[in-house]
Amino acid sequence: MLYSSDNNEVLVPNGAQQPGTGHREMLWVLGGYHNFLSAFTNEIYLLDPKYAAFARYLKTKGVYKCPSDSTTYVLNQGRPVPQIRSYSLNVYLSPNAGVSQHISSRYRVYWKSTDIPTPANTFTCMDVTPQNLCTPAFIVLMPGAANDQFFHFPATHHNRGGMLSFADGHSEAHRWRDQRTIRTAALGVKIGHDIVSPGNQDLAWIQGRTSVLK
Repeated sequence: MLYSSDNNEVLVPNGAQQPGTGHREMLWVLGGYHNFLSAFTNEIYLLDPKYAAFARYLKTKGVYKCPSDSTTYVLNQGRPVPQIRSYSLNVYLSPNAGVSQHISSRYRVYWKSTDIPTPANTFTCMDVTPQNLCTPAFIVLMPGAANDQFFHFPATHHNRGGMLSFADGHSEAHRWRDQRTIRTAALGVKIGHDIVSPGNQDLAWIQGRTSVLK
């Protein structure tokens, strides 16, 4: 909200990118898909203004990390290193080219805060299942573009629930109801994407708070 008010209501760029790829926009934090390993462990991509648009506003790395998220990611040497980020931002909020393939043409993309028709029902940040975390964008595959698939899974380590913030500034906890939403993996193993889950009421709940039909 601070970023938007400082930039004529324009929302902070969101999506996926890596250093040196020639993109002009600076994402809220830097990060890519699972192959960009340093984004999971190097705080420079959260706190250095050369890499992160939110660096001006958030000065400590702890704000990006859920206290209940104890997941580590095994690097090449086999040494467990804690992940530094637990949250991702709704992919329909100012997405860049790095995630454009996941956007449905049937649904609205929001570029300015004034574009959002129902801020209290549009999620911004989502607590992500730690071993499914990748891009700074929380990618939601909307109805009609995919056959009831999760790309990113919401966190479930809060008594089968997770935390979300919304475009009007409020936050809330939500408890997931479908057992298929609960995903775990061994240390160092990432949970994949495009996981089919037909009729999953949790996925439908998230989709209903991601965007609206054009």
